[in-house]
Amino acid sequence: MLGVEAEDYLRAAAAAGTARLHERLEEALGLARTRGDNQARAALHRATMFGRFAHGDLGSIADGLAAAPPSSVVDAEPLALEGLPKVAVRSLDDYRRTRP
Repeated sequence: MLGVEAEDYLRAAAAAGTARLHERLEEALGLARTRGDNQARAALHRATMFGRFAHGDLGSIADGLAAAPPSSVVDAEPLALEGLPKVAVRSLDDYRRTRP
């Protein structure tokens, strides 16, 4: 279900001396049930990377991952608002400093 990410998470948590591993496992499984396997795997991976093994860490990480900005930007059409005055457009080169 959660595969390698869960195994890595539990191994790292055990190595860090985390108590109540069965509760961390239940938390991971609950996260997978409520938010899906992919989001649970991503949270487990990130928790393992940063050593986050406390109660509630997986949910907090999953919340943060959901709020993260997109990894790529899609070009969109410029916003067109009617009634605004036209302004001159300059090249970025106009703003570059030249060394004497």
